[in-house]
Amino acid sequence: ELFLRSALRCAEALGHSSPTLHLQLAELLYRLRRRRQAIEQVREVLALDPFNLAALKLRRALGAAS
Repeated sequence: ELFLRSALRCAEALGHSSPTLHLQLAELLYRLRRRRQAIEQVREVLALDPFNLAALKLRRALGAAS
């Protein structure tokens, strides 16, 4: 988790948004049963890439409406 959060910070410092890193973090948080944080990351992915099928599937698994 720390590695992914660090990578996200570095990407943002360079002016990049990474739906892939957000999705990987969301999947990790889901596996760690940290549902609320996972939903936040899924929402970030979908804000950057609204048609990301993996994020949509994970959102459905989390039971998040949007």
